[in-house]
Amino acid sequence: MTAYRFPRSLLAIECPNLLNKVSAAFAYAHYHARFGFELAVSSMAKIALRECKFRTMEDAEAFFGLGYISLYFSIFAKHFCVSLIELVFRDSSQSNWNTYQLCLNVFFHESESREP
Repeated sequence: MTAYRFPRSLLAIECPNLLNKVSAAFAYAHYHARFGFELAVSSMAKIALRECKFRTMEDAEAFFGLGYISLYFSIFAKHFCVSLIELVFRDSSQSNWNTYQLCLNVFFHESESREP
């Protein structure tokens, strides 16, 4: 899930074209899906570890990561579709673009702070 690299150039664009909007929708959906996926995997792994079903947290996370991969894709699809509709079809005043840029900036800094 961490192979995707956020295009930082999106944060500086004032007047986006269609490709910029699709890229922003993809990034927004990815970070929402990744957060939900990691939260579900981590919580289930902690419960399973506490119940002594796994020896290490890494083993538990690996097991539940495979089981919850469909959750990632369902969250991604939902947010990607909604983002595309908001950015491409409803954004005549650029207000949605500014809101998405703000959210992406927060997502970017949050994910950057987690990386070792």
